[in-house]
Amino acid sequence: MRKLWKIMPVLMLCVCFSCTTRQVVNEFEGATAQRLTTYSVDAVMGKLPDHHFSALSKKRVHLECAFLDDSPAIDYARRRLEMELIARYDCTFVETPETADILLRFFFNSVGTDMDYAGFRTPEFALPGVPGLPGIDLLTLDMFHGVAECYYYILDGDRQVLAKGDRIKAVIRSDKIGLPIVSIPVTHLE
Repeated sequence: MRKLWKIMPVLMLCVCFSCTTRQVVNEFEGATAQRLTTYSVDAVMGKLPDHHFSALSKKRVHLECAFLDDSPAIDYARRRLEMELIARYDCTFVETPETADILLRFFFNSVGTDMDYAGFRTPEFALPGVPGLPGIDLLTLDMFHGVAECYYYILDGDRQVLAKGDRIKAVIRSDKIGLPIVSIPVTHLE
């Protein structure tokens, strides 16, 4: 019993240490990650300001999208943007800038998911036959988010800037409270 009391402070420090981590998730494995990503893109499209984009009404538009690299998420966001602008402003997209009345340059800062947790969790430990290093949630807030963020420039046929958009960001949340035996959802995807 005396030995237990001697190591108790070390055990308490290991078990009760509060921390936060962030993991960027590159793959869209599973429906939740896909829904978080697409819902965040949808939310950004809903925030496009009419006072800037009404200039596209009934115009021929050439769209250029930029991101750090090509990905299925950026391809989806581009196609979603095209359909949003066609539906709202009845514009026509053209392949070359020379045939366009309007040039739209769209810069994506983020399209994807990330994971965070904060709280109290036991240290990770190895169990025979169990892949990875599990830990036990004592009291955590586990956060899984879809994030989309962008800004844009709208240029006329002479390549003069008609509008520069501020950063538009949308975060769709799927959070839960983690306890040793159960987890309690805090937010739900519809």
